[in-house]
Amino acid sequence: MTVIISRNNPLICRGIKTLKLIKSAECKIFLFQYSGFCLGSCLQFPLRKYYYVNQSVTWPDAQQFCREHYTDLATFESLDDIKRLQPTISYSWAWIGLWDDPNAWQTVMGNESNSWRWSATRETSKTGYQSWATGEPNFIEGKETCVTIYAGKWYDKSCNMENSFLQQHLISLWNQ
Repeated sequence: MTVIISRNNPLICRGIKTLKLIKSAECKIFLFQYSGFCLGSCLQFPLRKYYYVNQSVTWPDAQQFCREHYTDLATFESLDDIKRLQPTISYSWAWIGLWDDPNAWQTVMGNESNSWRWSATRETSKTGYQSWATGEPNFIEGKETCVTIYAGKWYDKSCNMENSFLQQHLISLWNQ
């Protein structure tokens, strides 16, 4: 008998026998299988490792560089993601994968709607997490549609500015 235990109903077991990954529509579930019981953990988002690229380029060039290397600009879905940045990296201005999609509903629904998208998915944040600095985004002259990070806070900037950038790599815990 195999039982999947969610975060809401944890079981404490004695010894791990196998480790499995079960994919579902909602999340990936890590199973630690015991004699007849399992302890599961649901991850809604992939684990990421971030790399600082010390090369000053525009946001589109940073995105292209990442994609040519089979990755993308950094995505942050939680404060835990931000905390994974090395202290020296977090105090450097760097492009991240957030951008304001001019084709989103903002022009129809007003500035209160969320037209900010992540480069890797072309979707808004799945968690609603935001780390905007005070007064941001300010969309100066309608030209600030790309985002930099500094000290863990986000700032909208012109995509044609040159900055270093953060790229992400998804972490695989085991071969599937």
